[in-house]
Amino acid sequence: ELTGRVFNDRYRIMAHLSHDPASDSYLGHDLETGGHVSIKIFSVSISEDIEFSRRLVADTTRATSVSHPCVEQVQDWGRFQDSLYVVTEHCPGVTLKSCLDEGHRLSAAQAVKLGLDLAAGLEAIHSEGFCHGDISPSNVILGFNTSSKLLAIYLGDAMRAAEAGRLEIVGTGFSDRPDEFLAPENSRGLSGPESDVYSLAMTLRVATDDPTNVTKTPDGTEVVGNTSKWQDFGPAKDILELALREDPDSRCDAKSLMEGLADAASSFVKPAPVPIPESLLNQVKIENQSQQRVVASDQVRWRPVWKLGAAALGVLLALSVATAWAVSSVRPQGVPSHVVDQYTGRTIGEVRAIADSVSWILDEDQV
Repeated sequence: ELTGRVFNDRYRIMAHLSHDPASDSYLGHDLETGGHVSIKIFSVSISEDIEFSRRLVADTTRATSVSHPCVEQVQDWGRFQDSLYVVTEHCPGVTLKSCLDEGHRLSAAQAVKLGLDLAAGLEAIHSEGFCHGDISPSNVILGFNTSSKLLAIYLGDAMRAAEAGRLEIVGTGFSDRPDEFLAPENSRGLSGPESDVYSLAMTLRVATDDPTNVTKTPDGTEVVGNTSKWQDFGPAKDILELALREDPDSRCDAKSLMEGLADAASSFVKPAPVPIPESLLNQVKIENQSQQRVVASDQVRWRPVWKLGAAALGVLLALSVATAWAVSSVRPQGVPSHVVDQYTGRTIGEVRAIADSVSWILDEDQV
């Protein structure tokens, strides 16, 4: 229902791209620049969380200063009704996680090339004084133009703030982050630039795992695709193992990881771009259709005067009919009802979750 709406007198919603319980993503048109943007609109429940909104606004504002071809450019943020939204550049492509879920894996050369690009972007993020905080295949996009980028650089700290606050019990609505991509110190509530380096190296390792490889742990549990072909990485193996050390103080930083992968790249033949699975290309059709609508909306078309007069007459007739129907059909409308339970002793998050499930609008006083 948001299609066609304009946010902040600047961003027109063109098409819905994806949904999860915590947010919806849309393709937008920047009326000021004429380009395409992505707009992530967060749910009312997560937007009303004080710690989440405070952290999100602070990090989004800082993230606008990061400009690197391998990092999603954050452009703006704002509020629409009771929801926060963030505007970023539009990056046509699919996530690395989507490709891995389809059973596709990267060769060592492709992983080195991807790691080199992302490490350069990560170094640019760290140079601005903050961390990504949530690097995993879900936040790596493989562009249709063969580029790759780190996504959602503004979201990691805000998610942790929400998880540590009132939403700790009821959940934030965001997909659970796989533990395998989190640095060991994250379990102790610690994070820093070294944690990002670990997560990036683990992402590259998982991207080359053999999904057909099945091993057994000492207790007899079967584990699928948990080992990378480290020997295929050649000289890149040493720098990646350094990035994956348990002790964060002994890990390399993003710049050293980038330089190490660059040195190792000389021993590889330049790899072909990562192929996008055919099953994931339907998204291209949706975006192309939306882009065609943008072009059409920007073109000025003049119509003959008689068509304008006929259209005006049609509008007047429609208004007359609608008015007559409204006057003749005024009557109480059915309103859905729900039993109000005793909520004393419950957390605010629980009550908000119940309210969302039955479409209540809460009037809250912060005391």
